[in-house]
Amino acid sequence: MQAFDRSLVAAGGVNALSGVCLLAAVLAPAYHMFTPGLLIMLLVLFGPLLGFILTSLFSRCAWTVGRRLGGGATLEASYRLCAWTFLPLPLAALLGSLVPLLVTEPDWLAMVLFFMPPVMVGPVALRNYVLNLVSVQGFTRKRSIACFILSLMTFLILIAGFLSMFWLLSVYLPDSQHLENLKFYFCGWSW
Repeated sequence: MQAFDRSLVAAGGVNALSGVCLLAAVLAPAYHMFTPGLLIMLLVLFGPLLGFILTSLFSRCAWTVGRRLGGGATLEASYRLCAWTFLPLPLAALLGSLVPLLVTEPDWLAMVLFFMPPVMVGPVALRNYVLNLVSVQGFTRKRSIACFILSLMTFLILIAGFLSMFWLLSVYLPDSQHLENLKFYFCGWSW
C-alpha cells in the first residue's frame, strides 16, 4: 500500500512537470514580453496548476468513459496512466517551441525542426496510452481506441465549453465605465 501511495505522489510530480513544460511551450514565443523573474514565477506558480487541471480532467473523462464501456480501472489508476504516458507530449512541445528562438530566418528547415518533436513523440505516446489502457481497463485494442477517442472528444468539449464561458463573461460583463453610470441597490446599500 505504501508503494501505491508513493506512485500517486510521483504521478502528481509528473503532472506538475508536464504543466510547467506545456506553459513554457506556450510562453516561449512571447518570452521577450516578460522579464526573466516574471517568466519563472509564472512557470512555477501556474505550470503545475495547468498540469493538474488538464491531467485530472482528462483522467476523469477517461475513467468515466472506461466505466461506461465496461472497464475495471480505478480513478487513481487512470490518473497515473495519463500522467506517465502523456509526459513526452509537453516535453516535445517545449522542444518544438524553442526552435523559433534559435533560428533567426524562418525557412523550411526551421519548420521541420519546429514540428519534428511533436510529430515523432506524439504517435508513440498515443500508442503507449492505448496499450496501457488495454492492461489497466481490461479492454481489447479496439475498445481501448474507442475509449481514447471518446475520452478525447469529451475532454475537448469540456475545454471548449469552459473557454466559451470565459469568452462570454469577458465580452458581456459590463466594464467599470458602465458601472459608474449605474446605481445598484442591494439590501438597502447603494454601490
